[in-house]
Amino acid sequence: MTQRVPVGDEPEGGTVGVVDVPTHRVIATIPVPGDGARPMGTAMSPDGRKLYTADGPSGEVSVIDPVRRVVVKRIRTGGSPRGVAVR
Repeated sequence: MTQRVPVGDEPEGGTVGVVDVPTHRVIATIPVPGDGARPMGTAMSPDGRKLYTADGPSGEVSVIDPVRRVVVKRIRTGGSPRGVAVR
């Protein structure tokens, strides 16, 4: 069971925080590039290899490598995505 949870930083924008569950502390931040990127919703792939963030006003979804803590791809969605779900 993981002891870390990704949390989008929508009010401030531009980052995803990695929260250590036992201590309730942000232990790392992952920059999310893009004009207007404000990560609002996050979802982890079933295998834990990709983290997806709905980046609101930027009109994109970012794909993050959670081990390296870097954005590996940005997917243009149009509109203003506020949530994401992965099957």
